[in-house]
Formats: sequence, structure tokens, C-alpha cells
Amino acid sequence: MKLEDVTEASFDLLNPDYFSCTLSVSDAKKLGISFIMSNRKLQQYVDSGDMSFIAEKRGFYFYKMNGTLAVTLAARSLFYFRFICYS
Repeated sequence: MKLEDVTEASFDLLNPDYFSCTLSVSDAKKLGISFIMSNRKLQQYVDSGDMSFIAEKRGFYFYKMNGTLAVTLAARSLFYFRFICYS
């Protein structure tokens, strides 16, 4: 998934079992995406207030989307992931 400033979401089938989708922040919120893991910094979205930085570990950056309800299961999964990484 690519998170970019786009006016329309796109879905590209790259192979029969491999696809790419591009979403705007507002589309991600509509889909109920609460957490994002990225291999690049998403500082522009933190600066705009769309998400909050949680942690960085081994070259991956973890963010929480602002303005969405965190799904309990997703929050638990992130907690366990952070516990494993920091233990």
C-alpha cells in the first residue's frame, strides 16, 4: 500500500498474486486503518496532524492514524510486536 496525496485511490494488479494500491490519508481513515508500518519516515503526515509517530525499530517506522478508533486487536498486535522488538 502506498500512502500519498492523491485525489483518487488506485489498485494495480502487478501479477496474479501481487498487487499495489495507492490511498490518500482520508481514504485510509475511511477504511478504518488505525496503524501504519513504513520503511520510510512519514513526517509530513505527522506535521499535518494526520498521524502520530509511535516508534522506530530496525529501519521501520510505526504510526497511529489520528481521527480513527483503534481496533483493539490491532492495538494488541502492535503491543506484542513492540514487546518482542524491545525485549
